[in-house]
Amino acid sequence: MNVIIDDNILTTKDIDAINQNVFGELPFFYTPVATTKKFPFFCHTLAHRNDVSAIKNSAAYEFFENILIRMCEKHNIPYLNPIRAALNCTYPDNRYEYGDPHVDNEFKHKIFILYLNDLTTTDNSGNTIIFKEKYSETDFPAICDIEKDKSKFNIKFEIPAKFGRCLLFDGDHYHTMRPSSNGDLRFICIFNFQ
Repeated sequence: MNVIIDDNILTTKDIDAINQNVFGELPFFYTPVATTKKFPFFCHTLAHRNDVSAIKNSAAYEFFENILIRMCEKHNIPYLNPIRAALNCTYPDNRYEYGDPHVDNEFKHKIFILYLNDLTTTDNSGNTIIFKEKYSETDFPAICDIEKDKSKFNIKFEIPAKFGRCLLFDGDHYHTMRPSSNGDLRFICIFNFQ
């Protein structure tokens, strides 16, 4: 599966619901480790991670799953079951150019990202980076250390964060994100699925 980017999945009703619920009513909780302790973030868990099928945790789950299903149907991508789903909020961090290259799971899966806000800067902050390297084709661990392993990775795609943009890609690719800058928070919805 190639990288699929679609800026035309959300309806006006979706946009209104995201603006009201994500930024108004849903709680986000501090999470001390994203990939490593260097990268804490805030999270609203839609469905807990499970290797078989995600365990739903939020009343907002179905809303976001329906957006994922529309994306999959439009692009003829099979959707069998979710593995995990969350709303993530990351914040500015100028210590690193980007986060730890990683895969979310050590088995075959796909990743869906929906960007939930625009960033105020025009630089690359908040972008998602997808590397050429695949977990199944290397002997790298699932999570690589940005300080030790950066030279092992080559950027294949860099996708700018843009409100309403949907992104689908093969979860076998190592990926990461550039931290936001200029005081911006970066909000995304992420699903791992089979």
